[in-house]
This record gives sequence, C-alpha cells and structure tokens, in this order.
Amino acid sequence: MCGIIYKRAENGASVAVDIESRYHLQQLRGRQGFGFVSIRGNKPVVVHRAKQEDEILKKLRKQSASEILFHHRQPTSTPNYVESTHPLLVNHASLPYLFYVVHNGIITNAA
Repeated sequence: MCGIIYKRAENGASVAVDIESRYHLQQLRGRQGFGFVSIRGNKPVVVHRAKQEDEILKKLRKQSASEILFHHRQPTSTPNYVESTHPLLVNHASLPYLFYVVHNGIITNAA
C-alpha cells in the first residue's frame, strides 16, 4: 500500500508544512520509500527520492514551493530501493511533455 499527498496553494504560499502534517496522519500507509516533486509555475523544480523517512522529511522541510506531490510507500513488488521510489519520471520522444507519476499499488495492465 502507498500514500499519495498533493497540495497546491493558490496564493503562492509554501505547502511543505501541510504536506508533512498530512503524511503523519497517514504514515501507516507506508514508511519505506519516499519521494516528492515541488512545482512552480507548472514546472517541476525539485525532485527528491529517499529510502528513509528522516532523509525525505529533512528535504521536504527546506521546500518553499506552493505545489507539491508527495508519495510514501510500503514496498510490495520490489525491495526498498531508491530507484523504486516515486515520483517516477516518464520521458519518451513520442510524448509532448515529461511526466512524473505516482501510483498506489501494482500496475498489472501495462501493455
């Protein structure tokens, strides 16, 4: 199981404190593998991924972005490798944009 938290402040204020508060309310959804992307002006500016809670929270607390997508996980299909943490970058020449993806669970219909 995983946890996904997203928040955007229309007034440009930082949402990092709110993201951390929500994480603590749902941390039982996963405490082994973390990541977030901070967004400004519809563009990703910071992407952090970590295996440990203390490491990701230290990085999150330094953020001043008004939009953050945060993911925390309980590994189900892979060990707790940083490469398996989200957000996952999807970048392909056939796509018009770069995408950062988070999901909850195991994707089984990727064909």
